[in-house]
Formats: sequence, C-alpha cells, structure tokens
Amino acid sequence: MLQTQTVVTSSAMTGYKTGAGTRRKILLALLASEPQTINGLARTVGLNVSNVYRHLQRMKRDGLVDVQAGARGTPGRVTLTTAGREAAKLL
Repeated sequence: MLQTQTVVTSSAMTGYKTGAGTRRKILLALLASEPQTINGLARTVGLNVSNVYRHLQRMKRDGLVDVQAGARGTPGRVTLTTAGREAAKLL
C-alpha cells in the first residue's frame, strides 16, 4: 500500500486524484502484455475507448506511455516508457 501512495504522489502521477485507479489498471495491463491497442486496453480495463484514450493522452504527456498511431485508421499501439515501466513495477 505504501508503494502505491509513492507512485500516485510521484511527479509522474501528479494531478491524478481522479482516474488514478484507471491509470493504475492501464499501467499494470501494459506491464503484463505490451504492446497493446487502445481497443484492447479498453476491453482489459472495462472502459470505453474514448475514456481510455483520454487517460492515455495524459499518461503520454507525463512520460509514462508511448502511443503510436496506426496506419490508415487502424488502432494505434501503446507501450510503456521506461518511466512507466518503473512506476508500474512499484504498484
């Protein structure tokens, strides 16, 4: 439990009071299996694609994930960055 608080209050997770549980699920899902599509992550965490996309944009801005656009409208691939992998391991 102490480690979770450390990650949530770290500089990479600042401002994540709402949605921290979802971002935690996304980090753990990617740690278990990456790369994943945004659609696959949505199924894994039980949210719709637009909500997952919104979370991923903030996580990308904070350096936790890398979101690669797919070709010709195909779903993009999401991977953890080094910082994201480190944060996920502490959860």
